[in-house]
Amino acid sequence: MGTSLVSPVLVGREVELATLREGLARAESGQLVTALVGGEAGVGKSRLVQELLTHARERELRVLTGGCVELGGGGIPFAPIVEMLRTLTRELPPPELEAVLGGARAELGRLVPELEPERPDGDAERGERDPSRMLELVLGVIGRAASSAVLVLVFEDVQWADPATLDLLALLVRAQQGRLLLVATVRSDELHRAHPFRRMAAHWEQQRLVQRLELDRLAPADVAAQIEAILGERPSGELVEFVAERSEGIPLFVEELLGAVRDGRVDPDYLPPSLRDVMLARVDILSEDAQQVLRVISAAAAWVPDGLLAAVAGLPDDRLHPALREAVDRQLLVVEPSGRGYGFRHTLARAAIHDDLLPGERAQLHRTFAEAIERDDQLAGTALDASSMLAHHWLAAHDLSRALPAAVRAGRAADAASAPAAAQRQFELALELWAQVPDARQRAGIDHAE
Repeated sequence: MGTSLVSPVLVGREVELATLREGLARAESGQLVTALVGGEAGVGKSRLVQELLTHARERELRVLTGGCVELGGGGIPFAPIVEMLRTLTRELPPPELEAVLGGARAELGRLVPELEPERPDGDAERGERDPSRMLELVLGVIGRAASSAVLVLVFEDVQWADPATLDLLALLVRAQQGRLLLVATVRSDELHRAHPFRRMAAHWEQQRLVQRLELDRLAPADVAAQIEAILGERPSGELVEFVAERSEGIPLFVEELLGAVRDGRVDPDYLPPSLRDVMLARVDILSEDAQQVLRVISAAAAWVPDGLLAAVAGLPDDRLHPALREAVDRQLLVVEPSGRGYGFRHTLARAAIHDDLLPGERAQLHRTFAEAIERDDQLAGTALDASSMLAHHWLAAHDLSRALPAAVRAGRAADAASAPAAAQRQFELALELWAQVPDARQRAGIDHAE
């Protein structure tokens, strides 16, 4: 196997990396540069920033990174700054560390105890009573660090930032200190409309204080290039098509799915545990009503019309609509192009949620769908949609005696609609079920030969 000259990290991100490196060069010339790197989970924000930091370290620049941490529904105060201060403590010789910390050392010992192991209790109490004082001290430390060397400051996962960290970011963006490249990464798909950072970032962009880099999903050609970079050889068209379709262009998912294929797990429905965990973690933070809506929609084959969703979810309008709004704002659901229903933004999210249902819960959900359609087939949309959905849901509910005639009706409806491939799939399903259903001919209304 050969060696690719293209890093998987750079596939499809060459322009963004060049922009960040240009910002770094401007910082070296004495400017303050701020870059916001956005995109959904797994799209490659951290990888892109790490590539930039490798370049910065090769140039012997000072690099400080810190990640915001979500814990118990809220961010940990000053979590990125604690990480950055500990890095300074490890990397700087004592005289230089003393110069950078200055008179802030005692009070910053509240955040990083190893800075001031014998810190008097009175200093801690005074810092707690005056939060703005801590912001002023941290800002001073960053200013002194940037004055003695070009500084690259990275705040990761700002969607989880606590109010104090957001205040610090606002001060840094508006600071007049040069020789500083400030980078913030944010998961755009977890940034709901009311999130304070969304308003802050929009204001900064209006005033041209920041440069925004939004990472999109990879095009199929870039997925092929990423696979080739990982394997070191040109992949087959079949492999590219499988991985591109399942990953939907998210680089992390490309890697995970490719690993599954290389390990021999090629089941189209296989979902790597790491991807399942990523998806379910996003769902766990939602309200119970929103989670219920997602579970219901996960049982649908694709889009769920409004009326059918309401019938199956069993939630009153004053709870259903806010739950849908929450799921859409979190970018887990999207509105069907015609505006008449909802579906998952990413098919892997649908698979993860559906797989997480208990077996009995999953079967009952499909049965509820089928019963609702049988009561009123107009809930499903067209007659073809209704027949296809019935076959799908009765089969998933393990009610084979109802799945068989539903498959026959779906095949006939597809044939009448000049969709021979769909008709063939339904008739093949009926043949598979035939021997498992007593009185199959009577139930199907057709004999086996026909």
